[in-house]
Amino acid sequence: MKGVMKMLTVAALGAAKCTAAASADVWYFDTYLTGDQHNPPTGSQGTGHCIMKYDDVTNLLDIDLYIEGFMHENLLYAHIHQGREGFYGDMIAHLGHGHMFMPDGNGLRRVATGILIDEMYEDDILSEGAYVNVHTVQFEAGEIRSQSTVVPRLSTTALARGQRATFDLLHAEANERVYFLYSMSGLGAGPSIPNLGGMTLDILTPVNVIGSAVSNQQGHAAMTVTIPANAPSRELVLQAVIRRGVDGADSVKSNTISTAILP
Repeated sequence: MKGVMKMLTVAALGAAKCTAAASADVWYFDTYLTGDQHNPPTGSQGTGHCIMKYDDVTNLLDIDLYIEGFMHENLLYAHIHQGREGFYGDMIAHLGHGHMFMPDGNGLRRVATGILIDEMYEDDILSEGAYVNVHTVQFEAGEIRSQSTVVPRLSTTALARGQRATFDLLHAEANERVYFLYSMSGLGAGPSIPNLGGMTLDILTPVNVIGSAVSNQQGHAAMTVTIPANAPSRELVLQAVIRRGVDGADSVKSNTISTAILP
């Protein structure tokens, strides 16, 4: 990913700003549903792929849920439920009845935005304590499911002037170079990066590269830096990116983190 800093800088020059709450953070989920993730397994040949985006201040969730191997007339609905892997729990959100899924290629797709999540369930969703469940006539309790795994997941220690801080990213693939970014302009529709397949960041321009680290065999990347003693004491937003695929077409971005440099 040689030249990513230059690409970020160039993209930042003409990017329009979109304001957002400074304390908000954005989380991404990418999960695959199967019948063997139920307890007990259903034996279903159906599969699914769910991409979700969650704003932890507005508590609004966007979903793109695609399933294959189902007769449309047998599809009842899809939900997000509270519960860790292998366990069942209360419904957190209704993702749509069967008739709301539209034919798409060899399967069915449901795209929805602005699904309100009760704040009491936020920790469950962000810590793999919730799952997506597709219910059918044959399996009213659910035919295929998967946990709501945040991939990749960014975290950081406190940022204080003159002190060392560590940026961590989990759920990368092995031996990937992870770039850690920051912005002091807040959240919103940030620059679209050509070197990342045109992926749009969730932090506003100007975007700066803190540095990079290569993930280990477990998909963990960490970078430790010393915060400059003269760094401004102000809010900033962090995000990490990984370049994947031909020309970056499959690149991914982490959740954002709103934090501040402490005096």
